[in-house]
Amino acid sequence: MDDLIAFLRARWDEAEARAKRIAAYGGCCSGCHCGCNDPAYVLADIASKRKILDVLAPDLTAPVITINGPGVFVSSASRRGRARIMARLFAEPYVDHDDYQTGWRP
Repeated sequence: MDDLIAFLRARWDEAEARAKRIAAYGGCCSGCHCGCNDPAYVLADIASKRKILDVLAPDLTAPVITINGPGVFVSSASRRGRARIMARLFAEPYVDHDDYQTGWRP
């Protein structure tokens, strides 16, 4: 999963750099209704996704632990599985990217 985390961060770095370049030149057009996305929105969207991935990352890379005892059953597998699905969903828009791995499909 480390490769998926690195892939997502690289794509978001690229989008962030594009948005900052556009913002530095005063935006792409008047009101940004041309479909190229408002740089402020893009930057806020990327910041939010990074925070979510930071929350998910420990579950993506942690070993599966099961505690079983009298009346107790705790497993990190379901948390890890949900984190993997969410990370894979973040990668879905990049399915045509050269570095996208088909094993990341949700």
